Amino acid sequence: MEKNKSKNLKVIAIFVWVAVVWAVILLFGKPNPSKSDSKSHLNIMNEDMSFALKKGGDVYWREATYKYGGALLIVNLNAYSWSRSLAGSYRSDLLMRGWVEIEEDDEKLSFCRWNDC
Repeated sequence: MEKNKSKNLKVIAIFVWVAVVWAVILLFGKPNPSKSDSKSHLNIMNEDMSFALKKGGDVYWREATYKYGGALLIVNLNAYSWSRSLAGSYRSDLLMRGWVEIEEDDEKLSFCRWNDC
């Protein structure tokens, strides 16, 4: 009988701990964007990138997806069409439109459109 009581107390303690963790997550966690918000974000990202691409560069691959939780836009250019001046132009255009630079090196630029990167 004593073992069952001890086992029940452990189960109750684990249940309470899990409930408290979920409550903290629900109260303080940042909600994911809805699917319609993500679609809207992707449309804005595509518009911004199209604006930047008017400066030049030959796109050979483009990936654009959205789902519940976020949107992703990847644009790859052919190497022969890439230059430091073009990178600087893209950087200026995207920063001007509210993008945040998250990574830069000689071969790629990485940006995030909203400040939750």
